[in-house]
Amino acid sequence: MRNGLFYTTYAGDPYYNMAFDEWLLKRAFCWPGVCFLRVYSWWPGAITFGLNQREQSALDFSKVGETAVIRRITGGRALFHDCGELTYSVVINEDNEQGNLAGKAPWEASELIAKALVQFLHQGGVEASYAAASVPRRAPSSFFHKAPCFASTARHEVIGRGGKVVASAQRRVGDTFLQHGSIKKHGVAAHPALNIKDLAVSIAEPLALGRREFVEASGQLKAAFSRALGLDFVTDQLAEGHMAELSRMREDIFRNGCSRCDIIKRR
Repeated sequence: MRNGLFYTTYAGDPYYNMAFDEWLLKRAFCWPGVCFLRVYSWWPGAITFGLNQREQSALDFSKVGETAVIRRITGGRALFHDCGELTYSVVINEDNEQGNLAGKAPWEASELIAKALVQFLHQGGVEASYAAASVPRRAPSSFFHKAPCFASTARHEVIGRGGKVVASAQRRVGDTFLQHGSIKKHGVAAHPALNIKDLAVSIAEPLALGRREFVEASGQLKAAFSRALGLDFVTDQLAEGHMAELSRMREDIFRNGCSRCDIIKRR
């Protein structure tokens, strides 16, 4: 079994969290065959919205308050990352002949990731499965820009308790792709800037994720991904230069509210 690299961030600053995922994608462009797995939580909470969403229709900015709003480098729709959420990201450069994801179509890679997430949820006592098709299938074009992420289910997203439990988004550039997603084991937290009032799993005041719970869940999620992807994930220590680059990217996202990755733009 070959190795992947593993990272965790407990109670990460929203801009740092998005910078770290972007940094992993940027790093993977020049590393054929690499696989990164990251697990993180948020402090404070934040709203992110998809790369292709119209900003003014993605959320109600008059009700944002002090919540950070960031445009992701991935697709999908707007969602609120509360402090009780567990978030994962997987970054893979598929330019190799090893590993379960090599040469897979995007939907096949998403299916393997969904299987890992379902296994993780089952271990935590949450009944879940992944969707076989997108719902709704014939929504108007305006739905994509206005609906919050947990208001619909896309193919291979994880569902349970009558609604979506994990919302994921992906960015693929050549042989390299990033998929990250919000795991809402305790329900979807409400935010006045997003309309989720009709969701049965909505919760008003989520509890912050404790460090002990985070460490335990991170280990379980790593084990689930290891089984699904056929990788042995090893914790990586960031070098001083990597930390400095991450800090610069974090400040750039803080100033601009969105990704400024030149490599991604050129491609």
